Amino acid sequence: MLIVGEQGGASAKAVFTGFGLAFVYAFLMKAMRFWKDTLDLKLYNKAGQGLNKGVLGGELDPALLGVGYIIGPRIASIMVAGGVLAYLVLVPAIAYFGDGLTKPLAPAPDNGKLIKDMSVSELRSNYILYIGRRRCCDRRHHQHVPSLARNLGSIWAGLRDLTGKGGGTTNGNGQRTERDLPMTVVLFGSLALVLAIALAPKLGLDLIQTTVAGIKFNWFGLIAAGLIVLLGFLFVTVSSRLTGEVGSSSNPISGMTVAALLITCLVFVVLGHNSKADMLTALTIAAVVCIASSNGGTTSQDLKTGFLVGATPSKQQWAILVGALTSALVIGYTLLALNEAGSVYSKKKEVIPDYTVPPAVMATLTDMQKAGGQYKADPLSYHVFHVGESESVDLKIPPGKYLVNDEGKIVYFVDPAINGKLDKWDDSRNVKTFKFQAPKTQLMQKIISGIFDQKLPWGLVLLGALIAITLELTGVPSLPFAVGVYLPLESSTPIFLGGMVRYIVERAGKARGALPAPESEAEMSAGSLLSTGYIAGASIAGVLIAFVAAFPDISAKAARWQYRASTLDREMSVDDAFDEGARRELDLGAGAVPPDKQEAYDKLLGEFGEVNESQLPKYVSLAPGTKLSFSQGTVVYDQSGGGSRILEKEETISSPDKSTLLGAFAGQILGDEDKAAAIYENNKDALKLPQRLPKDAVIKVPQRDMTALIASGFMVLFLLLVGLGVILKMPNQTTPTIQSDRNGY
Repeated sequence: MLIVGEQGGASAKAVFTGFGLAFVYAFLMKAMRFWKDTLDLKLYNKAGQGLNKGVLGGELDPALLGVGYIIGPRIASIMVAGGVLAYLVLVPAIAYFGDGLTKPLAPAPDNGKLIKDMSVSELRSNYILYIGRRRCCDRRHHQHVPSLARNLGSIWAGLRDLTGKGGGTTNGNGQRTERDLPMTVVLFGSLALVLAIALAPKLGLDLIQTTVAGIKFNWFGLIAAGLIVLLGFLFVTVSSRLTGEVGSSSNPISGMTVAALLITCLVFVVLGHNSKADMLTALTIAAVVCIASSNGGTTSQDLKTGFLVGATPSKQQWAILVGALTSALVIGYTLLALNEAGSVYSKKKEVIPDYTVPPAVMATLTDMQKAGGQYKADPLSYHVFHVGESESVDLKIPPGKYLVNDEGKIVYFVDPAINGKLDKWDDSRNVKTFKFQAPKTQLMQKIISGIFDQKLPWGLVLLGALIAITLELTGVPSLPFAVGVYLPLESSTPIFLGGMVRYIVERAGKARGALPAPESEAEMSAGSLLSTGYIAGASIAGVLIAFVAAFPDISAKAARWQYRASTLDREMSVDDAFDEGARRELDLGAGAVPPDKQEAYDKLLGEFGEVNESQLPKYVSLAPGTKLSFSQGTVVYDQSGGGSRILEKEETISSPDKSTLLGAFAGQILGDEDKAAAIYENNKDALKLPQRLPKDAVIKVPQRDMTALIASGFMVLFLLLVGLGVILKMPNQTTPTIQSDRNGY
């Protein structure tokens, strides 16, 4: 990128063209929702015939397309092969053999769902991730053995430099391009960081604890801090060495993090520390080691680049320190904002367990939080109650985060944006766009709980290890394969598509007699630069859109073109309305549906029902004086026009003294007919969805797959044409270099 910035011209044009296209594409798709962001094709019918639970699909994300092009066809193919094994072989196999079970199958919790009732994502979470976990841990460990002596040599060199006996020039003498920060700065800076982490609240590393008996020294905190220093020093050395030799793309950060987590958990278990707080401490240690290892590798990459352009290492290192601190602050708040944008606060009876938190437990719930999302107006603060997987079995309630009032009653279930399960608010507003899959976080959780509770399903873990061994014996790298197992197949598919575009470009070049380009030149090709722009543009657009999502009204207005509206010309049943709409979309006349259209017809009927979940409650008929319950924190308007108020507790409000529809009543009492869905969800036991719709009723028409295919197809075609040199043709040249003065900065 430094070369592109200095060179300008066609190189910079390719990057910024990709950035602009991806940014606009992501904004139109995710913010304004002009087309679907995911396409799925079920390989089974309603009766489960076919490949049961098998689903083909793909995210229409230009960033993933760019990733596939950059990593190339081989790695992209191996990744999608992992997804095919996981989601088109293992998941259907589990569904087939578990269909007749009458109780949950471990490692699913005893109070969990039966296999036949699980979704694909639930099967993945309960079974597939354990299989993929072992493959990620196994891969490349054997590659560290030959380099063990070199890594030990790096550690010894660092110790020699610390004592002033090494060969490094840290005292300001020697050539400017070999001048590093003194090791004393590194040592005392590291100790200061460990001390800051130890003093941070709620991380479990408290060196000084305040108890009823007074202030005491926490030896366990000292051990935890020692683990950070020891594991951090070891893994930073390995990361730096590997990055310097083979590049950052081959740096096994995840493997080192898993190893650090395993070592930490085993030490804690031996010491008898296996509480929920100790789990957080173990995760904190692994997180610090992970970030330290990542920064170590990145620093090596930066220093290598700086050497090529004639930079001073010590000045680079100071800049890296400033950049690391700045990015830590920015990324922390960004992740919190992303999580809040996609978090769902629900009061649905299906997710609120009938459970009262005991007073003894309530006394320990010191964290307080307000509701968000559609319940943002609720002025009260609630106690935060976390239920882990092991606790959920004993308490007989689902694991997750709950908000509890002072009486111990659960008021809200909080479903996070990261690895969350709910993609709609209680008023049926869709927030699927702001849900994120993070399989590695699930991996860490399963490792910690498995070791601490000693309930790790070793059968599935060993099955994954044997698959990894099989792959290695056949010469297939198991790490990208394991990544494909971890990622949803929807994410692997566009990566594979990007890799295939790269394959076509390379084959076309070979057909023209061009020699294979070195890796350095391939990275500077027009297709690679455009892919870089795709990744940057889509990523930045996603962050900005997530911030907009924090304001529901603005987000809803931006997405008002998501669905087309169809007004009924006569009274008819709900089923007839959906049937008529589906036939119109497929250009079908009256009579039997042709066999070749049956699958598309059934899929469209299901989509009509899904997108109209928030529409049907508008046409619920209310008898005069129907009593309806409204949640605490709801903003209600006086029906006579006397202003609004916030409900300080749950209240019952009667509908007008004449028959009316729930949508009209919602417009009067809540100021918006679309909030009829929220009233219905809160009064499901007393209300029934309509079986018939009146004349002039409005139903939503699902988005067409073709629109999404055309939009995504344009991005694929543009990448292909740029890669082939039809558009944004790059000048024939060798690897560009920067003409810098090595005696300058």
